[in-house]
Amino acid sequence: MRTFRNDTLFNGSADLNICIDGTGGVVTNAPVDTIAFTPVATFLGFKTYKENDVCKVEIHSISRETYFFFYQAIAQINNGGLFATTPENIKTNISTPENAKVRAIGWFSMAGAVTKSKVVQ
Repeated sequence: MRTFRNDTLFNGSADLNICIDGTGGVVTNAPVDTIAFTPVATFLGFKTYKENDVCKVEIHSISRETYFFFYQAIAQINNGGLFATTPENIKTNISTPENAKVRAIGWFSMAGAVTKSKVVQ
C-alpha cells in the first residue's frame, strides 16, 4: 500500500504498508500477524492531513513471494542498534550470468493496483 498527500508519495522505508492475505487463516512462516490489517489512518502515525488536502491510496495485489521480499528489504533497511541482526543479502528472483562482474539485485514483480483519492473536508 502506498499513500500520497497532495501528489507527494510518502516514500520512507517505514511508510510502506505491506500485508499478506490471511483470509484463509494464519499464513505459515509469516513474520507478523496475518489476520490483522493496519488501516492507513493508524499506519501513518503523525503524518496528518489538513482541510482540502488530497489523500490518495494505492493498493497493489502483490504475490506471497513479493511480500516476503519487501519484508526482508524493510528489515534490512531498519536493522540497527545494540541487538541488530547480522546484515544479509536480500533474496532476489533476478538471475545474473555466472561470469558477470556485477550481480543483479532487486525483485521483478507484476501486480494489479487500485487507486482511490479523497479530498479532506
